[in-house]
Amino acid sequence: MNDQRYVAVTACKNEETTIGNCVRSVLGQTIKPAAYVVIDDGSTDGTPWILEAFKPRIEVISLEAGRAKTRGNHLRNLFLLAVGYASELMPDWSILLSVDADEVLFPDYVESLIRRMEDDPRLGMTSGIPISRTVGGYRKIHRASNNVWNGARLYRRACWEDIKEIPSIQGWDMWVQFEANRLGWRTRPFDGVNFLEERAWGGASLMFWIRRGFTRRLLGYSWLTHLLTCVTAVAQRPYIVGAVAFFLSYLLYGLGRREFFSPEYHVFVKGHTLDIARGWLRVSKLKEKLRGVSA
Repeated sequence: MNDQRYVAVTACKNEETTIGNCVRSVLGQTIKPAAYVVIDDGSTDGTPWILEAFKPRIEVISLEAGRAKTRGNHLRNLFLLAVGYASELMPDWSILLSVDADEVLFPDYVESLIRRMEDDPRLGMTSGIPISRTVGGYRKIHRASNNVWNGARLYRRACWEDIKEIPSIQGWDMWVQFEANRLGWRTRPFDGVNFLEERAWGGASLMFWIRRGFTRRLLGYSWLTHLLTCVTAVAQRPYIVGAVAFFLSYLLYGLGRREFFSPEYHVFVKGHTLDIARGWLRVSKLKEKLRGVSA
């Protein structure tokens, strides 16, 4: 893959504290984007003026005020709108970069990931690992080895076109990755290629865990994978209550409901997420053995 032309897209709303750093980091890449489209979803703070200062290096699409907060399927609609505009500006792009408004990319972020895509022709989707601002400072976050972070994600065009239509659902960004895997594309993040998450977080609300449980059942996660994730959620705010809500919302969402996607998709995702769970269990057992040897 010698063609390194890529387009970048960002959706934002009332992000005056982070959007400037985000845009500067994309424009400051060692490989510059051929087009960069930013959707301003009706911001009422200083975001429009900050974006204005970056013209004409970016294309700003301003939507009317009064819309819902950028979340879930609404964010999916903004994402597709931005990709459509970017494709008009650069019809023959090879790579798509999607960046959240609170992310900051190191200068060689895109170049490093493009090199990895060149090394693996079946790598359809990739990202780095976030270093996230928390209540106590910054920390690096890890997850399953093939789960790509949506906040700063690269798509290969052939993979993007294989995915076809993206459903209008909560959790669409995870569905995209599962569908790419089902179609034979590899997806993975790379440690050592990092980006900063600027928005501080110190825990999630109860409603966050409820929505997340619903979404995981909708997407077809296996019960074992979900159970293991619930165990880790006990240590996250609001601690035990959040973990219980996470577990119960997954169970309750499935009562009396048919599977939302094709049978082929659900068979694949259940097997795929079970493999992830087995991998977690193997790693856990290995750590126990290593602790026993060192004792």
